Amino acid sequence: PLGMAALGALAPLVVLYILKQKRQEQVVPAAFLWRNALEDLRASSLFQRLRTPLLFFLQVAAVALFALAAAGASLDLDVGGEPRRMIVVVDRSRSMRAADEDRRARIDVARELCTDAARGLDGGDELMLIAFDEQAEVLAAFTSDEDVIEQAIERLEARDLGSRPAAALGLAGSFAKASPGFRPEVVVLSDGAVQGELPLLSCEVTFARIGTSGANQGIAEARLTRLPGERPQVFVRVDNAAPRAVERTLVLRRGDEVIDARRLTLAAGRDAVAFFELDDPAGDGPVILDVALERAEEGTDVLADDDRVRLVLRPSVPRSGLLVRDRPNVYLDARKLASLHPGLGVVECTPEDAAASLAAGAHVDLVVYDRAAPQDLPDVPAQIYVGCLPPGSGLVSSGEQEYPIVIDWEHTHPVTARCQFDDLLIEASLRLSGHERSEPLVDTTGGPLVLLTPVPGREVLVVALDPERSNLPLKLAWPLLLANSLDYLLSGVEREGEAALARTGEPIRVPGAEGFTVTTPAGVREAAVPAADGLPVFAATFETGVYEVETDKGARDLRAHALLDADEIRIAPAEELVLGGERVEASPANLQRNVLLRDPLLLLALGILVLEWALWCGRR
Repeated sequence: PLGMAALGALAPLVVLYILKQKRQEQVVPAAFLWRNALEDLRASSLFQRLRTPLLFFLQVAAVALFALAAAGASLDLDVGGEPRRMIVVVDRSRSMRAADEDRRARIDVARELCTDAARGLDGGDELMLIAFDEQAEVLAAFTSDEDVIEQAIERLEARDLGSRPAAALGLAGSFAKASPGFRPEVVVLSDGAVQGELPLLSCEVTFARIGTSGANQGIAEARLTRLPGERPQVFVRVDNAAPRAVERTLVLRRGDEVIDARRLTLAAGRDAVAFFELDDPAGDGPVILDVALERAEEGTDVLADDDRVRLVLRPSVPRSGLLVRDRPNVYLDARKLASLHPGLGVVECTPEDAAASLAAGAHVDLVVYDRAAPQDLPDVPAQIYVGCLPPGSGLVSSGEQEYPIVIDWEHTHPVTARCQFDDLLIEASLRLSGHERSEPLVDTTGGPLVLLTPVPGREVLVVALDPERSNLPLKLAWPLLLANSLDYLLSGVEREGEAALARTGEPIRVPGAEGFTVTTPAGVREAAVPAADGLPVFAATFETGVYEVETDKGARDLRAHALLDADEIRIAPAEELVLGGERVEASPANLQRNVLLRDPLLLLALGILVLEWALWCGRR
């Protein structure tokens, strides 16, 4: 509207044409040379009648064109009977940081397209902006206010999360259905590197594809393992999503010190793995390890955010366990269990004492039930049941089977590796049913004897016999089975905050803390907020890197987060989206619904001024 104020220049233009020129009287020898001025001389008033020569109309046209250009006049290419409701669904996952759009990041191009969509709104049109990664968020509800939309676009940033648009598209479909009197349309701004099944939408859908390249390598997996009695190891898997083979260098650092490096040859579309051995940290505090891909050739890696992962190496923490039974067993005691797994401390107790300790919140990493099953499944990560069954597993004992014969066992599974059961003599064992979901490790003529069975939230080991009623304790397979089981079950046990690396998006909790603050990898300091259970939690772990945690009592800790997602490494733009079985072809990334006439109007106005000047000069 302010641009149309330029039409006010017409007022002085008209005034200049109707003003009478003020003459000064002079005595001259003759007046025939002044015939052209006779008409002005006869005028006796200040103003004269408006003359409308061709030059006047050209000057009026030039002023009008300048005003239209300043007002942002445009030509609408989408004329409809009903106003539009455009729902723009924008991908903000990590792949949108790829810099392959004329060396611009894809998310920057998405912002420009959102701005074009906002400028293309007509009087009754409205726009909604929804962003998605692994979650969906409405950045701007239906509005035609460009300032509100612009503020929402400014908040649009790519995050280190995966791309799962199903929730965002479902939300967009719901808003489209609830738009009576409008013509709804859903526009998806993405590179199409998305995961999961997408819902079918009942309105017009446009897939504006962003991105041009799929050249990328990234760290798809990184693990820090610590086996009993061995040095810590770092396992790294690197994926190559580029259409040709490349060579990269994988470097492991501790601070500024290079510990080790590996030269990796990555075939097109394939991966490579590397192992690094470390020394235990000398001090009591955590050590930050940095794994990075380096030495990329020009144009072979357009996304650098997945080339680096940080891990936290902590001093080894002793594990605690309970041996629960109501009668002694010479073949299974706490001291023998502790000796089979370095760093494990085991306490023997009765079922009643165990239930009371667990109910009081005692930190227990392992519990072994020896012929004394609990009434409820304990909240303990590693569990072994000997001669009894875990509650809630679906396993049912229909009595005993006498003298079952071992017919086979898993020779390569970590629990039964290096064990021999071919000459095992068993007087009696439990006859089990309901083990269809379990993984049998030792099988007999009467059913599984040793098995891994799923229970709510974890997997537990069941030994369906009483060792005293077999010759198993007299064989080397018995201590090997126990040692393997402890290593297998405890290898994945990590208390809250002990993990060397967590996935981005996983919240940070500090057990026992009433409050804590977190400094993000970008240097932003934020306080944890109470969750639904009343305990403080920090959920905004959307950046790859190390988060510094400080409790209200001054204790400090480090937490490392990274997006280890092979799907986000494959960043090649998709040719289509499949919505509920219906294919939506990718269209050029262009949401401009009208043609801005500013430049043509300015050129036309300039041409008119040149013509007016030429005519004026011609008359002279």
